[in-house]
Amino acid sequence: MLYQLLAVTLCAGLASAGCPTNVEWQEFDGFCYWRSTYATSWQQAVNACPTVGAGAQLASIHSLLENAFIMQTYDFAETWIGFNDIAQEGQFQWSDGTQVDFFNWARQQPDNQFGQDCTRVPQPDNPHAAEWDDTACDKEHFFVCKMPATV
Repeated sequence: MLYQLLAVTLCAGLASAGCPTNVEWQEFDGFCYWRSTYATSWQQAVNACPTVGAGAQLASIHSLLENAFIMQTYDFAETWIGFNDIAQEGQFQWSDGTQVDFFNWARQQPDNQFGQDCTRVPQPDNPHAAEWDDTACDKEHFFVCKMPATV
């Protein structure tokens, strides 16, 4: 029921601004989103986003609606987002510098097992697919970039 409500709300949240047309960007609530077609490390994903679109950064997520939009649009499969505690263990921040006002950790996460500092969303067949997991930054996963839409 919650996801049905989110789906209806997502449609209402689609903005009228524009996204680049050079790759397949999707628009939601004033931002453009793009998911990579290849897997890479977290740091390489951070470096890759600006090359796909001016001002693009590894995605920060600030609400349950935004999390649901990204999940439903890209059918997560081991996907990096910008949440990390590289600078200080246990102090998660967004790689784009935006305020931490939302998080969606899976149960018993983050667990920092073996020094995990970067955040991914697990496989879609995982019952907690929309929930986040900390993992080693050198693992290779797909990634989602985000940038403001133009008016």
